[in-house]
Amino acid sequence: MKVKICGITAKTALETAIEAGADFVGFVFFEKSKRNISIEKAKVLAKIVPKTVKKVGVFVNENIENLLKIANEIPLDIVQLHGNETWQYCEKIPFEIIKAIKVIDGKFSQNPDDFPNITLMFDAQISGSGEKFDWNATDFSKIKGRKFFIAGGLNPENVKEAIEYFSPFAVDVSSGVETNGQKDNDKIREFLKNARV
Repeated sequence: MKVKICGITAKTALETAIEAGADFVGFVFFEKSKRNISIEKAKVLAKIVPKTVKKVGVFVNENIENLLKIANEIPLDIVQLHGNETWQYCEKIPFEIIKAIKVIDGKFSQNPDDFPNITLMFDAQISGSGEKFDWNATDFSKIKGRKFFIAGGLNPENVKEAIEYFSPFAVDVSSGVETNGQKDNDKIREFLKNARV
């Protein structure tokens, strides 16, 4: 099971995630997010990340030129799109892409079929809120055979259940490994351990 620890802003959390075996680490480039990171700080942290761990940049409806500038400057391995980006927008990005699709009242905010050959991520309506979407109310039959992440409200206590329920390619966590809004090293280790049981 692949694991992504997202919303990294501190060196200690990054080092813990890497040591505990994270496959992906996420940096959020969205000013409205409390986990927003500056390009300068992300560049410093990116130097710590070994080649075996993928650096993911999270963007929300970002200007394409600005996105590419940041992605090249860090440099990133993967671009995660967390807004209403279209397939046409995705086609302009020469990086591996994760396209997040929100699950709202059991329905997808965008049609997964509109993004062929792109890794998908299914998330709750409000990203990073710690809320999970209603697993049972959502019809995942149409994405059989697709490579996807499950996010939204995951934590060390329920990650194993989510993996058993969805059989995803990977799981993604941000607020679920935090205490008082800050990454908690013990929770990061516990999440990774439970995801791999």
